[in-house]
Amino acid sequence: MSDMLERVTITNFKGRIKEYVKDPNIEFVITRSGKSIGVYMGVSAWETMQNTLSLFRNNPESLLKSLEVHHRFQKSGKAEGHSLRDFELLLK
Repeated sequence: MSDMLERVTITNFKGRIKEYVKDPNIEFVITRSGKSIGVYMGVSAWETMQNTLSLFRNNPESLLKSLEVHHRFQKSGKAEGHSLRDFELLLK
């Protein structure tokens, strides 16, 4: 996903947990009183993140390349972000 993560209140999260666990790709920030207190992600999103971290651990050059891309992104002033999948595709 290339947009900022959706924000879900803790109350909403508790009330809809059974719905959320059905989506293996879901990712969002959990908030309480407007402040971020955690992140929820489905198993597919988690596995993608773990695979990406493994790429970085096993290939430090990839980490440097992705940091350069991130630095250029920050300087661009764009409001959109990049997903872990975007970085995986970039590094292949």
